Amino acid sequence: VVAPLLRVMRQLRSPEVGVPITIAQLSRLSMPSLLLRLARRGLVYLSLQIANYLGLATDLVVEEWAVQTILAGADSSDEQLFDQLYTRLKHHGVSFASASATAWKVGRQPLAKMLLNHEARASEQVPLMITLGEDRQALVKACDSLDSDLTHLTLLHLLRRHPPLDLAVMCKKLPLALTLLLAYTRHREPESLQQMLLALDRPVEAAHEALREACETPDPARRKRMLEQVYKSHSGSKHEAVKTIALAAKDEAVLIECQLELEHSAPSLQPGDLKGASAAATVRLCFRHNQHKRGAKLAKDLRMPEKLLCAVKVEGLAEGNDWVELDRLSKEKKTPPIGWGPFVRACHANRRVDEALKYVARVSDVSQRVELCMSMERYREAAQAAASVRDMELLAAVRGGASAPTDLAFIDNLIADCS
Repeated sequence: VVAPLLRVMRQLRSPEVGVPITIAQLSRLSMPSLLLRLARRGLVYLSLQIANYLGLATDLVVEEWAVQTILAGADSSDEQLFDQLYTRLKHHGVSFASASATAWKVGRQPLAKMLLNHEARASEQVPLMITLGEDRQALVKACDSLDSDLTHLTLLHLLRRHPPLDLAVMCKKLPLALTLLLAYTRHREPESLQQMLLALDRPVEAAHEALREACETPDPARRKRMLEQVYKSHSGSKHEAVKTIALAAKDEAVLIECQLELEHSAPSLQPGDLKGASAAATVRLCFRHNQHKRGAKLAKDLRMPEKLLCAVKVEGLAEGNDWVELDRLSKEKKTPPIGWGPFVRACHANRRVDEALKYVARVSDVSQRVELCMSMERYREAAQAAASVRDMELLAAVRGGASAPTDLAFIDNLIADCS
């Protein structure tokens, strides 16, 4: 190990070089630093010989040679310097970034761009491209590297130079950059996101964003106004998807208007009853609090299906203990569109078994009638229904569900009568 160093030190002490360095000084300075100093003195060939002799990397020496060549090449054209540098740098596999930065510093931007185009490492290439004003190319190279961190940093630098809308158009054909830019804008500048989406010719996403922003507004009155504005702005669109979003905004505004009116006209409402309430829940609350006309109008405005409307009416009237109106509803048609089961369950849920049994009697299917009676633990009525058609299997099922001795005795008597 010592012999090669002694030979190197002997060469350094020669009059042509004139570096009388000791081993102690060399250990503190380090061999790469010594080689770099020799290269800066113009002794590039000697520096390369020493590096090869000691088995050290020559990258720093070649990079320094490129820098010195550019600084000394004032009389050479950019093309001549490029040809001279490219062959040597490519042969040694050295980065072009240092030479490109030097070319830019001495005012030779064309040469800097030519060298930078051959830099293989995007992390070295992109920052210099931004410095050289090659914004579009820097963004393309950052995206091609598939490094989201590098792309994000590039976007942050470019946002200092370009308005967000212009940068969005620049990113239009770069999916990674566009995704990161939209995410950044949604988080930091949400008020400009809609304009950005429209500039990118993405009207459906712009309408979605407008609807989302309106729906996230905490104040109901302001939320209603924003939803109406969304409808006004997007209802005339040529895109069916945008029209659908506009109609959804209009429906939500109608729902909020009804909820605001209901709060003032139904003093029995609890403070949190309408918070986040859906259309069906709001209609149900209207019928629960004796606001029948308002509930019917809301259902009509929102084009609520007949079966859903009937179901929420039944629940609301039962919760409001409006048994007269519930009976009137049951008589509007020979058989309700939802059947009699929801009537029975709504009455039972509100502890009015007597009302529930009235609707059980209207069920024509014996099996369903038995099932409804058993769900209310009315085993005697269930057994009577099964006995009316002398269905022994149903009677056995009812007996299997009963547990009270009196019910079991009553069922056993019916079984005996049917045998």
